[in-house]
Amino acid sequence: MTNRVAELRRDLGMSQEELAEKAGINRTYLSQIETQKQKVIGSNIMFSIAKALGVAYEDIFLP
Repeated sequence: MTNRVAELRRDLGMSQEELAEKAGINRTYLSQIETQKQKVIGSNIMFSIAKALGVAYEDIFLP
């Protein structure tokens, strides 16, 4: 599953640290999600990232 997390985060002027804190996840894990090195495990994390970015998760995570 590809994603637009890094693109949307940068568009909002947020650092990885800021987004990770808002989403309640580790910054390292967020970095791995952004670079496609780590799959997002669980829909709760997808929804947390989307909420922190202020968008619907369908706008971030693409099949």
